[in-house]
Amino acid sequence: LGLDEEDLRAEIRKTVLHEIAHHLGIDDARLHELGWD
Repeated sequence: LGLDEEDLRAEIRKTVLHEIAHHLGIDDARLHELGWD
């Protein structure tokens, strides 16, 4: 990926939160509306 450690941590956090949102029933369209894409 070519990311430094801080960027990698941010990307992992974003991915984990995205997947938790899906687990809670929030779809990609709603995540997009919320600016989480």
